[in-house]
Amino acid sequence: MSNEDGEGEEINDFTRLVENYEKTWKLVNEELKVINLDTKQEKKELKIGTFITTEEKDDIISLFHEYVNVFAWTYADMLNLDIDIVVHRIPLVAGSKLVKQKTIKIRSDILLKVKTKIQK
Repeated sequence: MSNEDGEGEEINDFTRLVENYEKTWKLVNEELKVINLDTKQEKKELKIGTFITTEEKDDIISLFHEYVNVFAWTYADMLNLDIDIVVHRIPLVAGSKLVKQKTIKIRSDILLKVKTKIQK
């Protein structure tokens, strides 16, 4: 059995496990903290989850302060968008541990094709 066959079997096994496990996922009810990036007169609020570290929270807030003029803060800034469609959520299982997946090697010819597509 070659290395590529072993990796293919591992990927198939992992895919099967994920498909079976996804059926049991439940959303984590994470508390959100509201942060105002502007003055009291003009509110520019964002919500940050409480499961992140203080350092990560500070980094996110400083990033938003730096690029505060880039984001839409009112419905007038984002015409014809429904909030139910554009809200981003990442469903997580309560109490689960983060897992760093193994890097998958890509054949060099495919990698070159991907790079040319990205650079277009």
